[in-house]
Amino acid sequence: AEVDVDQTSVRVAVRCRPLSQKEINEGSEECVEVHKDGQHVTMQMDAGTPHLFAFDHVFGKDSTQPEVFEALGSPLLDKSFQGYNSTIFAYGQTGSGKTHTMMSDRKSDDRGLIPRISENLFERITALTTGSRKF
Repeated sequence: AEVDVDQTSVRVAVRCRPLSQKEINEGSEECVEVHKDGQHVTMQMDAGTPHLFAFDHVFGKDSTQPEVFEALGSPLLDKSFQGYNSTIFAYGQTGSGKTHTMMSDRKSDDRGLIPRISENLFERITALTTGSRKF
């Protein structure tokens, strides 16, 4: 059944990172396949049965910080400016890419969600501020 994403209160996204050099050196292999629909991944462990998982958003190993912001950060700000409380957080094991996705280098084009959301928040405030409307 199709879900109206504008009416859901929780959205779940997954971002798959590329193998690290250490993992490559150890002979590790990728076990997650990102589907082209941007909402499913298949996990294949050894010769076992593959497992399909569904999410609201799936970002593959080649995804960019701007893509993640446009899909997650910008809509979050839209809801905030409509008066809704909004939260975004990263969860995962050590080394899975949480800090990269959320922060990264705050002064480069590779900056993460928090710097992008903050920048866009103040741009919106500036654009919406008038003589009779202040934030």
